[in-house]
Amino acid sequence: MFFDLADSLYLARLGKLALLMFALLAYPSINCHAEAISVDYRCAPTQEALGTIPPKEGWKVANDNTVDLKPGGTTCWARIKALAGQVPATGQALSFFTNRVRVDLIDAQGIVLGSVDRYGQQVNAIETIKRALFTRAIPTGDALYAKLTMDRYDDYQRSVPIEIVDLTMTLAQDQRHEDFQYASFAALLLIAFIAIMFALALRSLNYALFSLYALSFAAGNAFYLLLPQHFLHSPWLAWIWFSAMYSLSNGLNLIVLMRLGRFSTHSLQIGRVLQFCVVGFFLLFPLWYFDAQPADHTNSLLNLISIPLIYIACWRGWRKGNSNCLILLISNIPSTLLWIPDFAYDLTGVGIPWTISSNNDWFSLASDLLLPLMFLGILAGRSLTLRQEKHYLKMHDVVTGLPNRESLQQIKINQHSIGFDLVVLAVNVKRFREINEALGIKIGDQLLAEVGRRLSSVGAEHIARLHTDQFCLLTTDSQLANVLEKLHQVFSYPAQVNGQIVDLALAIGAARERELSDTSSENLSVTNLLRNAEIALDVARTYRLDWVEYDKVLEVGRQGDLGLMSGISQAISNNEFRLYLQPKIRMADGGMVSAEALIRWEHPTRGLIAPEHFIPFAEKTGCIRMITKWVLSEAMDIVALLRANGTPIQLGVNLSAFDLDDTALLKLLEQLLIEHRANPADIRFEITEHSAMNNPIAALEVMHGLCNLGFSISIDDFGTGYSSLAYLQKMPVSELKIDRSFVKKFSSEDTGFVLLKSIISLGHQLGLSIVAEGVENADEWDMLVDLDCDFVQGFYISEAMELDQFEAWWKNQSTSSHQSRNG
Repeated sequence: MFFDLADSLYLARLGKLALLMFALLAYPSINCHAEAISVDYRCAPTQEALGTIPPKEGWKVANDNTVDLKPGGTTCWARIKALAGQVPATGQALSFFTNRVRVDLIDAQGIVLGSVDRYGQQVNAIETIKRALFTRAIPTGDALYAKLTMDRYDDYQRSVPIEIVDLTMTLAQDQRHEDFQYASFAALLLIAFIAIMFALALRSLNYALFSLYALSFAAGNAFYLLLPQHFLHSPWLAWIWFSAMYSLSNGLNLIVLMRLGRFSTHSLQIGRVLQFCVVGFFLLFPLWYFDAQPADHTNSLLNLISIPLIYIACWRGWRKGNSNCLILLISNIPSTLLWIPDFAYDLTGVGIPWTISSNNDWFSLASDLLLPLMFLGILAGRSLTLRQEKHYLKMHDVVTGLPNRESLQQIKINQHSIGFDLVVLAVNVKRFREINEALGIKIGDQLLAEVGRRLSSVGAEHIARLHTDQFCLLTTDSQLANVLEKLHQVFSYPAQVNGQIVDLALAIGAARERELSDTSSENLSVTNLLRNAEIALDVARTYRLDWVEYDKVLEVGRQGDLGLMSGISQAISNNEFRLYLQPKIRMADGGMVSAEALIRWEHPTRGLIAPEHFIPFAEKTGCIRMITKWVLSEAMDIVALLRANGTPIQLGVNLSAFDLDDTALLKLLEQLLIEHRANPADIRFEITEHSAMNNPIAALEVMHGLCNLGFSISIDDFGTGYSSLAYLQKMPVSELKIDRSFVKKFSSEDTGFVLLKSIISLGHQLGLSIVAEGVENADEWDMLVDLDCDFVQGFYISEAMELDQFEAWWKNQSTSSHQSRNG
């Protein structure tokens, strides 16, 4: 049930309460300074047998001055002797400890000196909730008699102690006891109301049953406190009284104990016996109406069977971790201590002193309220559990157990403690709606739970389920490559749910922290990152892509450019891409030994599309992987063909940051080299500074892998990124390509000219060849010659051309160079 630290503290308090209760039980009861007297008594089985005149013989001594009543309705005479002086004296009273027995005080001549009928007529006497007190001075002389009449329906009281007590103290004590009874009655009503509210709110049968139990107990107290004694002469009112006090309350109490203690889960046989006892208690209803005595004996027998079994079942349940059983075990102790004297009397028929509850108000209150109060403790614990469950459900997904969107949005990450940019991945399970409709909601939920388990194993900082088939991962840019690799691994095989094999595929939208407009706050919320990732995911789902990385262009409404994304796969199938070559000229002799491969898209409706209109989107959406594979395949075809024709050339091929993060790139290259029989020395990969520094550790690893395969590497657009000399020295590069912005003609005094000169000088000192991009006129050519640049590339030499045009240009260039040398 609920068994945590809070419950341990609660149970500790219950233990202290139990110790206090036992201390109170051990404290001796106070009889208000009672004085000793001598009492004989004689009882008859019926009222008529003894008549209205005290008998002459047949008396027996009352032990402890206590008249032992016979059950089932009877009349007893008590003879009070050893009275000295006026009895009682001033400030004293002759006390008959009784609550349901009519008492008539009669002298030896048969004159009635006083009488008490509970809530009925009192003559020369005071009636309290526990006693009949006679205060009128009675002359001494002959013996004093008391006629005790018990209604045949009232089998509750077993004996009547007779004593002389201090009137003031006795009235105060009895008033306190009555206050306790009213408090018990009010508390039972309140507890019943609380239980019924819980029952209605939670739709719980347990709370409804306990409410009925508390109401039945309260009804019994109401009869005891409020109903006049002579009303109980009516058989049906007496039946209601005893049914409520014994049958209904005992039966409901037993049901509540079995359900709260879950006896059937750890004590199946005991649970079955207790079920029969419940039936027996309820069958006592008609028996109480016809004859109280056999009903009382049957009630005692059922208690004899059920009470030990309750203790055994509660002990077993507590030992098995059910804390409710310990609460129920403690709460039944007072009622058991009350039941033992009653059962002993029924078993032996020997009169016994009045039970402990008659003189100990605390014990009486505990016997009435301990179980309801303990039940309130269970309600309090249940309320705490429900609040915790409510908070858990508020912050977690029910199907997968993962945190939900609200939980994710409350995460605040301290940037300084992480030291890396945050990355949010919004993940969607492809075709989930179709799977859910085909296999059903149950299997769909199990599939989502399996997806959650797999996502939890990839090592992300945080994971959440946003809604339906959409999840979210929070990681850092330094861990992104590892997370993506593990995602690929865990979703590389199908899921098996209820015998159904389902292929799992994901669409991913990514958003990086650096894309946010404001990341200056010390604590960074993931809310904006999540929004951006969902925008990227929406693009991925719309155009059926595997990967889309957020970029501001995704929100500017360039639907024409976005529309190109859905056609990339088809463009590759329809051979709509073209590979153009732009030559690089060696400045020392004007010879050409290399070129750069540049892609173009020959769209069937939009014509020739330059790479700047689709490559950025392809990089963001992950389509760049397909384009890279196509470019590599075409480039290797070209270099293999040119080498076979006796005109080998080194071809520069661009790699993006996404390519550098692709762990499968090296294996792809090995495969393509074999398929196209290409020489890796004929391929030089051009990598931008930005791509190299996006994840420098992973990029260095890939670069070394490329070199190990025989490829060479060039740093493209050098000077526009943010690479450091330290990393540049670690990179296995052989060439620097200077960006066009540094090639524009400068005077020798301009800062740009000085910077260009420094870059070329630095590159040479590092042993690298230098290529200047974007040369457009002779002045720029001349400037680069003066600066000792190695190669140039740009429109001044030639624009990019298709292979057949490139070969023709090359042949013509070679012829012109030969003629100029021979001329």
